[in-house]
Parts: sequence; C-alpha cells; structure tokens
Amino acid sequence: MSMELIAIIGASVAIISAGTALAGLILSSQRAQRAEMQAQFQAQREEMQTEFKITREAIGELRERMARLEGLVDGLSDALFGRRVAEEPTKYGTD
Repeated sequence: MSMELIAIIGASVAIISAGTALAGLILSSQRAQRAEMQAQFQAQREEMQTEFKITREAIGELRERMARLEGLVDGLSDALFGRRVAEEPTKYGTD
C-alpha cells in the first residue's frame, strides 16, 4: 500500500469516528431533553389534575347552595302568590 492510500484510509476512519462520536453526543442530548420534557409534562398534568379537583369540588358546593336557594325561592313564591291559600282556604284571608 502506498502512503497516500494509508493516509486517506486513516483520515476516513478519523472522520467516521468523529461523526459517530457527534451522533452519540446528539442522541444523548436528545434523550436528556426528552426526559426533562416528560418530567415537565408530568408536573403540569399533576397541577392540572389538582386544579380540576378543586374546580369540581367548588362546582359541587355551588350546586348544593343553588338547590337550597331554589327551595327557598319556591317556598317564598308559594307564600307570596298564595298557592297555600288555594289549598287551605279557611286559614288565610278570613280575618
């Protein structure tokens, strides 16, 4: 083999080695970024689940309060518009 051929082969091996090392570095960096992104997504998911739980509880409390208010309004409506007067004519309006 001539010295020129050996030099070309040596340079090719060096370039391939450098490319392989660079590819490994890029792959390692991408894996680290992916792991970091997954951790961030998990943290966001947990935060959202906590917020949804708080929101569901607040909605449940509001529904309970609305049901109570609905009952109070129905009772007030009955008292104001005399629905009980029609049901019990002897007790109301005879004074």
